[in-house]
Amino acid sequence: MATLIVERFGPPSTARSAQRLDNVRRRADAVLAERTVWSATASGRGRARADGLRSALGGVHGLDAADEDQLAPVRRADVVVVHDAITAGLAEAIRERGARVIVSADGVSAPIPGAHAYVIEWRVPDALGVCAAIPAAREVAAKVARDHADRGLAWRTLLADVLDADTGETVGGTFHPRPAVPAR
Repeated sequence: MATLIVERFGPPSTARSAQRLDNVRRRADAVLAERTVWSATASGRGRARADGLRSALGGVHGLDAADEDQLAPVRRADVVVVHDAITAGLAEAIRERGARVIVSADGVSAPIPGAHAYVIEWRVPDALGVCAAIPAAREVAAKVARDHADRGLAWRTLLADVLDADTGETVGGTFHPRPAVPAR
């Protein structure tokens, strides 16, 4: 069974909620430090989603990638968000470079080999929501930002959650429930 984690961001109403928001911001910034976030696309439909990510997050580098030769700037530990089927086809090549691959799930009809997570984004008049399914961690993380200034925070914390879940270690491996077997 998957774990669902939901975080909501908005203007802080108390000093404690302001401190919590600041701590969340620092954690996300620490996880993403030393990494480049790429928004990769090779089609017009994917470009619209890539532009949305760049406007929400800021500091995201665009990557027009239709083949492996165009992946040269991607380094180990970078994060590449792919927005269309063409760039999703490069997921394994991106992963081989040591980067994390996050697939924008709009229009994806089957699992993508090499993907670390699948994200969706939704907008309503007063909020932005982003959600990531992280198969290896059996986790779903969702972020909802009510304030325009917090939309970038929603994306940063979501990417940080994906990186933490994907690279996190547990002592003794994954716990599995014991089978329900009648006693003899």
